[in-house]
Amino acid sequence: MIRWFTKNHVAANVLMLAILLYGSYLSYYKLGVEVEPAMTFPQVGIKIPYKGASPDAIETKILLPVEKALANLAGVKSISASAYRDHAQIEVYINENNDLKDMKTEIQSRVERISTFPQNDDKPHFYIPDTANWKEVISVAVYGDLSDTVLLTAARKVRDDLTALPGISKVEIKGDGTKEISIEVRPDKLDAYGLTFNDVVTGIRRASVDVSAGAIKANGENVTIRSNNKAYTGEKFENLIIKSTNGASIRVSDVAKVMDSFEEKTKESKLNGMPVLMVEVMRLDGENALTSADIVHDYIKRASETFPPGIHLAVWDDDSISLRGRLHTLFTNLLQGAALVMILLGLFLRPKIAFWVTVGIPVSFAGAAISMYYTGMT
Repeated sequence: MIRWFTKNHVAANVLMLAILLYGSYLSYYKLGVEVEPAMTFPQVGIKIPYKGASPDAIETKILLPVEKALANLAGVKSISASAYRDHAQIEVYINENNDLKDMKTEIQSRVERISTFPQNDDKPHFYIPDTANWKEVISVAVYGDLSDTVLLTAARKVRDDLTALPGISKVEIKGDGTKEISIEVRPDKLDAYGLTFNDVVTGIRRASVDVSAGAIKANGENVTIRSNNKAYTGEKFENLIIKSTNGASIRVSDVAKVMDSFEEKTKESKLNGMPVLMVEVMRLDGENALTSADIVHDYIKRASETFPPGIHLAVWDDDSISLRGRLHTLFTNLLQGAALVMILLGLFLRPKIAFWVTVGIPVSFAGAAISMYYTGMT
């Protein structure tokens, strides 16, 4: 091969030019750019909520049934289970030669078939740990001297706006408190309607449900029907019907006071002395961290004036700055190395040799970019 190229200089030059152009194209348009390389771990995580339960109760009612269900599953190396107040955390470690997605599906199927779980509205959460979900590319600070509800509404708007933009797929809100809906039953109203406290509890459970209503087969396809009457806001809870008597409906609002608020905070975040929520922009496969950061900067410039008075937007923790610095160092070293090679070889050898050796440096960079693209590297 080398002998053939030494006799065919035109072919060698054309190949070198093709590598340089194609490598430059892939580097600028196709090659993934991220702050840190994303990694997945050979394990499947399971988080099972159980509100109000002690660690001992969670161990007995959740951990032991799960461990029993997964005990004979092929491909499982080991299981680590921890019981906390209000939830259980389980890590299932998978053998290296097994497909993680297939194992996650099988584990989820086995856990969801457990019939001895306590009644719980919150469903188990199954996931494969991925470092891409741990570190954001850039954050938008939404802050203002306003109530938690108003601030959360603004943060959700920022999240929805950013997710709708091309180049950004995953956005999360951090720092928001857990929504809490409290229902304070009034004893005098219960007596007036002839109801008991258990009547209210039973009525709410019966009215706020999300259940399957079967399926209809049409045109060769099965269409699943669900009855989704589950309440998620204070207003919907107020309108739930507890009991119907003689054509009249008794609603929650008739016998109780419903308050839609947040759980008591254990920590508080502030920016410039005002409460703040962070809207974090993550990077998924195929997305460019620098492009995502540019989109966020442009959005803040355009959208800041569209929010109500008192709402402020600011860039926070922009990791693209360090990434741009690394890329700048890389290209600076490329130019400095090429200049040094050209000068030193030009002084001690023929300038023609120095020129072709210098040309080989960017060609090597371009060849590396091609190899990185086709091997899935970033």
